Amino acid sequence: LNKMKMTKRIFAVALSCVMAFSLAACGGKKDDTSKAKDVVKKFMTALKNVDTEGIKKIVDKKHADELKNDSLGEQKELMKKFLSKSAATFKSGEIKKDSTTGELKFEITHLKLTTEKMLKLGKNPKPEDINKLETGKTEITVKFVKEGEEWKISNPEELLRTAMGMKSKK
Repeated sequence: LNKMKMTKRIFAVALSCVMAFSLAACGGKKDDTSKAKDVVKKFMTALKNVDTEGIKKIVDKKHADELKNDSLGEQKELMKKFLSKSAATFKSGEIKKDSTTGELKFEITHLKLTTEKMLKLGKNPKPEDINKLETGKTEITVKFVKEGEEWKISNPEELLRTAMGMKSKK
């Protein structure tokens, strides 16, 4: 009986050690690739909410300075409608340790918009008309630059155009 209790105790201690180590691994510092992926998530969330201030915080200084506060006005709600189905899915890439720039590939889900479809929808499209539009997926390379300790997106226009379903300028 004592041997059984001892075995259970040893097992319990071993199990708690394993759990403690696995938790420590989870809570460890994120690597640069993970941090950059998080920046894209934040960008997409800010974009869907048409949150200019939020976008400014996650793009490089050059692009943040170009963003005017709420220059969208009444177009804000329209943009929210068009961006409602946008999403970014990480595909590949890695940011090397100690680098100050990097690139990761993402697949962007977006509405398939053409000039013809935009004209057909009119100036104030109904959400149900926008919901009828089909979605597409486009793979893009998101470029990053490290400013201080933070990763910032250095090609936000391309990401925005893709999320809006507009063809990228090559």
